Amino acid sequence: MFPHTGAPLSADLRADLFKAIPHPRAFAISLTGNVDQADDLVQDAIVRGLSNLDSFTPGTNLQAWLFTILRNHFHTSLRKRKREVEDPDGAMASSLSTRRNSTPASISRTSGGLSRSFPLSNARFFSWSGPRG
Repeated sequence: MFPHTGAPLSADLRADLFKAIPHPRAFAISLTGNVDQADDLVQDAIVRGLSNLDSFTPGTNLQAWLFTILRNHFHTSLRKRKREVEDPDGAMASSLSTRRNSTPASISRTSGGLSRSFPLSNARFFSWSGPRG
């Protein structure tokens, strides 16, 4: 069933999807170099395609549409992985620190000083959000 409308997939569309799978799979293997990752990538592309089926124009090339989804998802995943750092033993996380005055308690203690550096219209926020005492 189609997620957004609840309408079942037509027999032709279902057949076209099954017929198209081997080609994106070969493309995914060439991108990832790993059969398991390629299968995951194809599965994600098909799920994304089915969830956005309303943006597919019937009569156009379904296989090309799936290739585009697959390629875009691969590049997005690659960009995300470049920003991630593996830290299985927590060594990287334990080496991170925060500045002493960046805790919420120290900010509330200095809120009076902060309000003097902002225009008067913004200074009201600091006086309202500070601790009462």
